[in-house]
This record gives sequence, structure tokens and C-alpha cells, in this order.
Amino acid sequence: MARFDDLKYTRDELLLALANDLGCSADDPRIADAYDDLATSWAQGSPDPAASYNAYFGQGPVASELDMTMARAWAADRVLID
Repeated sequence: MARFDDLKYTRDELLLALANDLGCSADDPRIADAYDDLATSWAQGSPDPAASYNAYFGQGPVASELDMTMARAWAADRVLID
């Protein structure tokens, strides 16, 4: 996870980017599931997985430019299934 001062994207902005890249609206329930999968996968590699996971659901900025790039790359390899 990026240093605190590098955080500039909110959870809603990450959800919107995922939705755009996956071809649906940000209020599609599958986007919330995709975001949860993404946060889980990122948290598993951190020294404190629970704190890292929870940080992606906080208020205000939760992600850096690198996080946004990684989220969009993650979405590029996926297809949402009903």
C-alpha cells in the first residue's frame, strides 16, 4: 500500500474505474463484489491483512495512482458473470 500522503483516490473513484473497465454501472452489485475481491487480494500480501483490507473501505482517499493502475489492470483480465 502506498504512503499516506500518496493517497488520492476514494473508494467511489475506484469503484467507478472498475465499473467503466468492466462495462457496467458503478451501482451494479457485481462491482462491489469485484472491489471486495480486489481489496482481499491486495490485503493478503500486506503485513497486517485485516488493517490493509479495512483501509480500502475507509472514508476519503484510500488509493494511490499505483493502486488505481493496478485496479484497472486487474479489471482488464476479468469478465463479470451474472
